Amino acid sequence: MSELPDHGQLNCRICFESDSPIIRPHSKWIVRNDPGSWGSKTPDIVVLGFSKGATQSDIYQNGSFDDVAFGSDETRRNLTNILRRAKLLLPSETSDEKIREAEEEFSFGSLVRCSCARLDEKESARKGRDVYKTSGQLIVKSFSEIPKIIDNCSKMYLVDLPSSVKLVCFLGVTDAYIKNCKSLMRSLYPNGFKEINGIAYKTNQFLCVHLTHPSKGNGTIDAWLNTDVANPTESTRKIASAKKREMAINTIEENSLARS
Repeated sequence: MSELPDHGQLNCRICFESDSPIIRPHSKWIVRNDPGSWGSKTPDIVVLGFSKGATQSDIYQNGSFDDVAFGSDETRRNLTNILRRAKLLLPSETSDEKIREAEEEFSFGSLVRCSCARLDEKESARKGRDVYKTSGQLIVKSFSEIPKIIDNCSKMYLVDLPSSVKLVCFLGVTDAYIKNCKSLMRSLYPNGFKEINGIAYKTNQFLCVHLTHPSKGNGTIDAWLNTDVANPTESTRKIASAKKREMAINTIEENSLARS
């Protein structure tokens, strides 16, 4: 792939055998055909969530395309703070400025370009109706329950990335998510693949680093952004988040990718 797709909605139906906009690749999963790409076709940095949340999917159907990626004021603010903390945005820059067609350095998307949602059995039982979730611990189940969806999308949009790409940022720092993404990237780039630390690995071409997810449902954002790893009064959980942040920053700096 010499270039990533153009900024805009994508005409991709590799997982969809009929004209229906929705498929059920597993009894507990729903996938909506709404793939997209944001930003540069030849970026230095690629930022990937897992898939669109419900808010983003609704905007894709009814709103402005530029508002879809990480859509909501709070999520965009969180993403700005995360990328600044990781030294990938200057203090004067925001994610809103980067998620646009004229962007040259960044590309934004998701591991699965379409929208995926999984049945939450506990919440469904509590409410007496089917409740589907697009984030949280349920998403890790995708790697075992809908592997064909992930396989199709990763082979379409992550194999043979443009030579300009120096860094791929995966948003999500749970150990299980990191493990599965690492295994996926190793399968796509077996030659020269190397683990660096608990949140980073690399191929012959580019570095991969995991950063915390900007979703407002992520309860560890503040700890990842602000906890002092040397503070003995902080909880073990907060320190663990802060250590992952420090590993990310150090790895980005050591690879000469920091911008602030």
